[in-house]
Amino acid sequence: MIGTLSIGKLLLLALVVAVVFFVMRSRAKSKAEATAAPRGNPRTVNLTACPRCGTFLPKGSWCTCDRK
Repeated sequence: MIGTLSIGKLLLLALVVAVVFFVMRSRAKSKAEATAAPRGNPRTVNLTACPRCGTFLPKGSWCTCDRK
């Protein structure tokens, strides 16, 4: 049979279960961080202001304002 269960055996069993739980949780967390998508919107565009009218346009494009 199993025998008698003492407080020491129960505490040891609880310790082993806790260690396994924390190891599994840390591995799952590191795996989730490694496979996570990068933050930020992929459609983000750098904008610059037109020196004449101040309208913000995508960097490298020309403004079609009529101000001189």
